[in-house]
Amino acid sequence: MKGTIRNIVFDLGGVLLEWKPDQILAQLYPEDPGTQALVKKEVLQHPDWLALDKGTLSEEEAIRRFRQRTGRPLPEMKKLMDTVRETLIPIQPTFALLEALSKEGMHLYCVSNMQTAVFAYLEKRYDFWGKFKGLVISAHVRMIKPDAEIFHHLFSRYGLAPAESLFIDDHPPNVESARRLEMQAILFQGADDCRRQLQQLHGLLQEKRSDDAASVDSLNV
Repeated sequence: MKGTIRNIVFDLGGVLLEWKPDQILAQLYPEDPGTQALVKKEVLQHPDWLALDKGTLSEEEAIRRFRQRTGRPLPEMKKLMDTVRETLIPIQPTFALLEALSKEGMHLYCVSNMQTAVFAYLEKRYDFWGKFKGLVISAHVRMIKPDAEIFHHLFSRYGLAPAESLFIDDHPPNVESARRLEMQAILFQGADDCRRQLQQLHGLLQEKRSDDAASVDSLNV
């Protein structure tokens, strides 16, 4: 397949940035599994969370709803949202892959389900956004993965051919949606496995460059 892929499309949370909701809940509610389960169900797994990602619900209104459903104090719900932002930190081995793919001539893009306030925070905190030729953030476009429309938006906005594009995401429904649209795709299960698939299945990264890690160390993280 080498030579057919021109574009690599990355997800953010769980691929380039840490996203570990169970750890967040354990941090906020240590030794309180009941409250962890409640907040997970009524906040992180509730349809309102998807509405935040899609940009159809403001964070202020969402926090008010979270408080009503959980019965937890409003400042606590605000702290939860702050913690979500603060714990989205770069996964260095994946950034090493990103650097290597860039050096190999791949065009890098990003499609992420992400809330407006969360992305605004990350945009200010990190300086790696210029590495992408294009970004599609769900809340900005009012579209969300795995719906096909967000991928069609990516294709039309940046002039990408699906068959020349490879998508990397940690959520199976998103990967399956991309494949239905004739994209090649990798289900992300760690940077080492992703590198192996890029090499063995897609003919990329045949020579591991020793300066990948040094390039990643230069990121403002």
